[in-house]
Amino acid sequence: MWAATIPLDGTEGAAYVERRGIPLDVASEAGVRFSPNWYNSGRAAVTFPMYDKAGALVGVNGRYLLNGTPKTQTAGPKSLGLFTTPGALSASLIAVCEGPFDALALYLCGVPSIALVGVTWPEWLPRTLAFKAVLIATDADEAGDGAASRLAPELTPRGARIFRLRPKGANDWGEALEKRGFESLRASLAAFAETSDDEARVNAAWDLKCAQRDDAASFITSLIEDGFIRQTFADRMNGRSVQSYSDATNLNPTVSSEVETAVTSNAEKSYPFIHSSGLVEYAPGKFF
Repeated sequence: MWAATIPLDGTEGAAYVERRGIPLDVASEAGVRFSPNWYNSGRAAVTFPMYDKAGALVGVNGRYLLNGTPKTQTAGPKSLGLFTTPGALSASLIAVCEGPFDALALYLCGVPSIALVGVTWPEWLPRTLAFKAVLIATDADEAGDGAASRLAPELTPRGARIFRLRPKGANDWGEALEKRGFESLRASLAAFAETSDDEARVNAAWDLKCAQRDDAASFITSLIEDGFIRQTFADRMNGRSVQSYSDATNLNPTVSSEVETAVTSNAEKSYPFIHSSGLVEYAPGKFF
């Protein structure tokens, strides 16, 4: 059925993905295509390739453009593969979503993402995610929470660092993009983006700590790449005496200065961030 699909450009599918907040070039880069008659149903759909661990195409998920039952249909053995944004499975940080549009929404914001196309996963996935930082970004409902609670204990024994990225005010991350818009969502996810630097993550983690979101603060701290900054900042957040600032001056005065500045300059700053129970923007004294 994949052979019968065509590129999105110039089709009804192109307008559909753009209405959902995904630029045509981003969708096309991820392999999204169009079928005017998916599953011989007489209904048009955008289609998402599903690959196994080796990168072989094992299935295709179709999302119908018009409302109806069913909303989606998958061809091929879904249990063998998943939808992935470019380079996601090789990234050190990865978000695990339910639907392809959720994965595309997070990828648009700079977060490597995959979609299970449901709430179960191929048996090879937990091993593939070993020792990675994993955002469990399944839906904000009973099924999504259940999937998150089942996936977490499969990942932590394999050395993965996990954080439940649960959208607030939307059922899923695709809907969050539609409701909040790209700029707002990107700002809220900035600390998780591949392009984020250590300074941005220090700032985000500190604001989370001030908001008493210790779980999120600790996770973002773990993403800081410079080992010295990461450990020194973790000590500061945990209230331990940090003599290494002055001790480190002789070894790396630039780094110690940057850490001290980042840690002490955020008291009055508004910074959008992720709360463990959902998408939240934090400003002093304000949550929404």
